[in-house]
Amino acid sequence: MHSVYPDLENAYILILGAGGASKGIAYELAKFVKPKLTVANRTMARFESWNLNINQISLADAEKYLAEFDIVINTTPAGMAGNNESIINLKHLSPNTLMSDIIYIPYKTPILEEAERKGNHIYNGLDMFVYQGAESFKIWTNKDANINSMKTAVFTTIKRRITYAYWQTKKILKKFSTQY
Repeated sequence: MHSVYPDLENAYILILGAGGASKGIAYELAKFVKPKLTVANRTMARFESWNLNINQISLADAEKYLAEFDIVINTTPAGMAGNNESIINLKHLSPNTLMSDIIYIPYKTPILEEAERKGNHIYNGLDMFVYQGAESFKIWTNKDANINSMKTAVFTTIKRRITYAYWQTKKILKKFSTQY
């Protein structure tokens, strides 16, 4: 996150969702911005197991106060492939807010597309995925991973899978259209 938002220590950050990924991100960010960190969720009960004293608000309140945040991070599955819902309305999003989503397929989720249309900088979950892999590689091998090589490998794999899925779908549709 530092590479995209160098002034992280002074940022007001909103995390959408209170699941496992959100909890991990919140714990890490709390090291830098604890008093400026807010997590929003549909139900407040999700926070009961958190041993972290941070601001907790409902999604409805998050929508109202959206303009006050420098960074908004979506950690919910909303927008994942096959799920086109948006977790929050971005009408109050400040034009200077960085909009992030931990999802990397699709490359741009509906919330990122909406933020981009509004002129915001956007950031998807691909880097988080790659850096988690790099950290795991270091733990297992005691060697630093080549981040650029890892990004290239991930992009190549995703592209290959999307291309394969496209051609498989095309074959199925062709077969279906000749049968009916």
